[in-house]
Amino acid sequence: MNDFRADPRAMEALAEAYRDIGAKMRTISELGGDRRDLIFDAAGDDEMGEEIKTNLGDPVTKIEGAFVSIGEVVANQTNVTKGMAAKLAVAESQNIENVHRGLKR
Repeated sequence: MNDFRADPRAMEALAEAYRDIGAKMRTISELGGDRRDLIFDAAGDDEMGEEIKTNLGDPVTKIEGAFVSIGEVVANQTNVTKGMAAKLAVAESQNIENVHRGLKR
């Protein structure tokens, strides 16, 4: 690795992009219960309604659970990316200080 380059500002921008995705996933997840309730309410209580609930209930529960899980992964990715951006910023600052010290000699 002779040519190492990392841009803390780009990493921070990426962390912000993940933060935005995370916010959207939270909104999607918050509405999940409403979507599931809507299916159950729309299906009714007759025989056909029970079949609809059986066929759609489990899949919609899994889908909504997946949205929650994806949101948690995105939130974790946001935190990790922000942490890496901060570490890169510190390393860049230290490198600049070392270069300036070397030039003063």
